[in-house]
Amino acid sequence: MIAVRGKLLRVSGIGAESTGWAIDLDKSLQVGDKRLSQLEINHDPSRWSKFENQHVEAKGQLTFREGIERGSWPVLDVEKMRKIG
Repeated sequence: MIAVRGKLLRVSGIGAESTGWAIDLDKSLQVGDKRLSQLEINHDPSRWSKFENQHVEAKGQLTFREGIERGSWPVLDVEKMRKIG
């Protein structure tokens, strides 16, 4: 389990459609050979919308998703989130 802090944002694709959620990290996170400033989280609008654009702490398991265009990327499977600051 890891904990990260930052601002919870909706992630948008081309055309501004929402594709999920990410945390704009306060401190960058080293994952493998990549340094991340933003980390996607599991998509659950009913749970996360109340935290949108707020400073949060999220705790969960780091997992990886696979796709044709992006290859492999890290996603935080959030178990707990709370507003901080």
